[in-house]
Formats: sequence, C-alpha cells, structure tokens
Amino acid sequence: MFNTDSLRRALARATRDRRKQLGLTQDELGGRCGIHRNYIGLIEQARVTPTIRTIFRLAVGLGCSPADVMARMQACLEELEPEAAL
Repeated sequence: MFNTDSLRRALARATRDRRKQLGLTQDELGGRCGIHRNYIGLIEQARVTPTIRTIFRLAVGLGCSPADVMARMQACLEELEPEAAL
C-alpha cells in the first residue's frame, strides 16, 4: 500500500508534468484553478496533502478530469514504487 509521502510525490510529479506539458507557469495554473501559485509550488514539491476539493480544482486548471489526475498519479506511483503497484 502507498503511504502519504508516496501519494504526495506522485501528485507532485503528475501536476508538474501536466503543467509543463501545457506550457503553464505555476502562476498561470493557479489563475486557471483559483489556487495561489505558492500552494501550487507546495503541491509540486510534495510538501502538502491537498484536499479532494483542491484536487478537483487543480484538475480544472490542468484541463482534465479528477479521474485523469488520479490516473496520472497511479502511473507515477507505479514508476516510483513498482513493488507496491495495485
């Protein structure tokens, strides 16, 4: 099973990768989803555990569904910890 730190790192990587894929800065992403750029930075540094509401808002800013965010997280988790894959 995945621990909180692993989940944070997976969300961090999924968020950063998608943001860069879209060519957005942290400030631009924050503007799109109503999350302060500093908090976007904390998410991307795996320093916070966002609420489900924040993940839904983040998905809007990333132009995808919350399910897509979770799928991206799952892919990152499988790369980070293949032995713990579901």
